[in-house]
Amino acid sequence: MRRVALITGASSGIGLALTNLLLETSDEISVVAVCRDRSNLVDLLLRFSERLNIVEADIATENGRNDLCDLITSVKKIEFLVHCAAIVTPLGPLENTNYIEWKTCQQTNVDAPVFLTLKLLNQLSHSRVLFLTSDTTLQAVYGAASYCVSKMALHMAYACLKTEISPEKAVFGLVAPGNVDTPMQKRIRMTDPEDLPIAMVMKKAYEENQFLSPQIVASYISRLLLCLPSDEFESKCWNIYEDIKQA
Repeated sequence: MRRVALITGASSGIGLALTNLLLETSDEISVVAVCRDRSNLVDLLLRFSERLNIVEADIATENGRNDLCDLITSVKKIEFLVHCAAIVTPLGPLENTNYIEWKTCQQTNVDAPVFLTLKLLNQLSHSRVLFLTSDTTLQAVYGAASYCVSKMALHMAYACLKTEISPEKAVFGLVAPGNVDTPMQKRIRMTDPEDLPIAMVMKKAYEENQFLSPQIVASYISRLLLCLPSDEFESKCWNIYEDIKQA
């Protein structure tokens, strides 16, 4: 029986790279790739039609999470649950932030991973659940309040789930990729520096080739999922950027 990995945000960035890597790494792994637009996954589906199940669902909403769960009832056990889906918008000063956009950010970055995990508990057994944050140490960033708040909340949500859920169901991991060359990072660089001063810093870092590739990050994550003992997997927030840069 194949091991099943469910990956959210699977159509771009780290999620897409991890989906591709797991499918290429082992014939014994199947992937449920969750996304809002499957277009970037069509080529993978042609290559791995027997082991790739693409589910289009807006997991930021309760209806979307319900739809996803209804579509994967045939999956008896999810070995790996990886929460890659996230958005960085809205960007700009808090006083100009639209509440609907703020709420969408929190629903995508916090509600989705928490409540999807809870909905899937019956399909978890000695499984691994992995949350993606940004940095190990979080701090306020002018113009990115919504994203910063969501990631701080995610850290606590991860800690609460780890405290409350039995390891016989799942062990919980947290990784901080740092600066990665993804569409989200491009969105940051393209933002007006008056709204987001760090945009200039990110643009300079990109020009100096300081970002990690999604493929390198995916390789690191796959080792966490496939190779580490459970107690080590959940022992800390894994600082991917620093670990790779120091290697």
